Amino acid sequence: MRFLIFVVLMLGVWLVFLVIRYLPVHGLIRAGISTIISVIWFVFANDFLEYILNKDKAIAISNMNLSDWSTDISINGNVLFITLLSSCIIGVVLIGIGAFLMRKKNV
Repeated sequence: MRFLIFVVLMLGVWLVFLVIRYLPVHGLIRAGISTIISVIWFVFANDFLEYILNKDKAIAISNMNLSDWSTDISINGNVLFITLLSSCIIGVVLIGIGAFLMRKKNV
């Protein structure tokens, strides 16, 4: 059980380390991929742990309702959704800029 929890908690960190170290692309592309991996890990790691420890299949982001900020559950879901959306947009922009600069350098 401890090993499974360790793997879940460290998987995102090691994926980021591997992308940064071994992916042979422009630095901005690596930064964008690392941003996307990090935010996915950040948003869903707690839900994975809840499932492993308590067999609770609830996903916190599923309580998202941007028109309702009155309860703790909806606030948590809204914040997770906004974090996921904005970080994925930033990651895609970084990947796009890196690809553009990489292509411009090779041409």
